[in-house]
Amino acid sequence: MYKQLSILFLKVFGLIAVVLLLWFFRPVEPEPATVDPVVKKPEQTPLLMKSEEPKINLMREHPSSHSAEEEMLKGRFILNTSIVKNSAKSEVYRQMLLRQGILISLDRQGNYFYLSRKERIPLDAQGHQVPNLKHYALHRPRKINPVDFDHLTAETLPGDELFLVMPNNFETGVFTMIERSLPSPLSEYSKANLSLGLSKANHLSFILQEVFTKDGQPQILNCSLKGL
Repeated sequence: MYKQLSILFLKVFGLIAVVLLLWFFRPVEPEPATVDPVVKKPEQTPLLMKSEEPKINLMREHPSSHSAEEEMLKGRFILNTSIVKNSAKSEVYRQMLLRQGILISLDRQGNYFYLSRKERIPLDAQGHQVPNLKHYALHRPRKINPVDFDHLTAETLPGDELFLVMPNNFETGVFTMIERSLPSPLSEYSKANLSLGLSKANHLSFILQEVFTKDGQPQILNCSLKGL
């Protein structure tokens, strides 16, 4: 009887040992790692510059639109310029001359002269005193009212007609600024009225008063062209 109990005990013990071994060497699935959820950060994009009014420095080279340059060179688009009332005209003209404007006179005999501060030089004269006229918008002269002659440093003769002629890049810059202020390309318009004056800082400034479509319809704007 004792022997039978011993055998039974050994069998139970062996069974328990086998179960324990099987449990110990059981395949264990790895527990899922606890990881903080990854939140995809939005891509960093450079801050966009705040939109500003178009600016241009007419005393330097500047990008200009093809249509504005074409309209300026063709001479089709008419730009009427006047000086703002109560402006210091002497300073306005000085600012224009600082931007490489030149004074051209037409005498009674129909001869054109470049007026320097010291002398009158025929436009057909070859010499370093005469600026390179191929860079100037001779097809867009600004006729100066005789009452303004006293505001200029150049000496005129009786019967002279006087014109202020600006470089091509200056005129193209003005045309580009005008076009940027309009909803359509400059080729869709026929002319514009521009008033010329001085800012509070005594810098040259233009105000685009109105433009006219090809069929003559006016569009009132009265917007300032910055950076001129």
